[in-house]
Amino acid sequence: MTSIQPPDVRSAAGLAAHPGDPVPAVVVGVDGSASNHAAVAYAAELADRTGRPLRLTAVIDPTAGAVVRRPAAPRAPGFGEGFEALHAGRARATQDHPDLAVTETARSGSPAVELTEAAREEAVLVVGRRGLGATRRLLLGSTSLGAARRSSVPVVVVPDDAPRPARPDAPVVVAVHPGTSGRAELDYGFAQAQDTGAPVVVVRVSSGREVTPYDTCFGPVSDAQDAPLPALVAGYLERFPGVRVRTTQPTGSAAGQLLREAAGASLLVLGRHRHGPFGVSLGTVARTVLRQAPLPVAVVPSMGPPEAASR
Repeated sequence: MTSIQPPDVRSAAGLAAHPGDPVPAVVVGVDGSASNHAAVAYAAELADRTGRPLRLTAVIDPTAGAVVRRPAAPRAPGFGEGFEALHAGRARATQDHPDLAVTETARSGSPAVELTEAAREEAVLVVGRRGLGATRRLLLGSTSLGAARRSSVPVVVVPDDAPRPARPDAPVVVAVHPGTSGRAELDYGFAQAQDTGAPVVVVRVSSGREVTPYDTCFGPVSDAQDAPLPALVAGYLERFPGVRVRTTQPTGSAAGQLLREAAGASLLVLGRHRHGPFGVSLGTVARTVLRQAPLPVAVVPSMGPPEAASR
């Protein structure tokens, strides 16, 4: 990996967003495409709202122009395109947030790998999800999926047609994985709701059968008994007294139920859990939701091995 600094990477406020800074940054991947605008807008609003700097990151393909590619094949931008994408992203981000501290970074290599590395010590990574008309629900780019699967910080995947800004009363929907406490997802979801004044809907989908270690809703889980959702969120009502909360435990298809609950929401929060000798998991339901959700979806890494929900 080679890190390349374009000119004029300091913000007007003089606050850089590199690892080691007092305030971890919101990192957003930029590629200059129209489908990337929604991700940049979301990241800029998030950074401004939370008082964090924004780091625009382009991943440059060093072989661009040196090999023959099919016209439809997605690729990272070349050097000139990468710097143009960074400057265009800065202009777009500061148009609505003129006082936002913004830095620009270009990296060379695999987009999913380089974006997750750029965000490793930061607050959150925002990536776009391209759509192609009527078939958009069948698509999930390798960059979005790879980042959501490997990142050590929360990743927000923003579809290109996600409505911004969201309605003030649009809830944050948090999906609690059966067999776990959902602590990381709940922490992230409640914090976002508190920042925006949105209500929270906590969802745990039951299949109507006993959860086993091989359940693949979001990845393998423990066989612990699930605590009742009201008991699970009781501590959050004390920590976030101004946040309105509703819990629901529907039965049926996990992906379908989550998408149904998330209709009209501002954000859907999923967990990515660590398990077994193979590390982390991004299961079939999470992938389906990421492909089909018409709203931003946050994938939050767990804080360790799957926790027993009854502890």
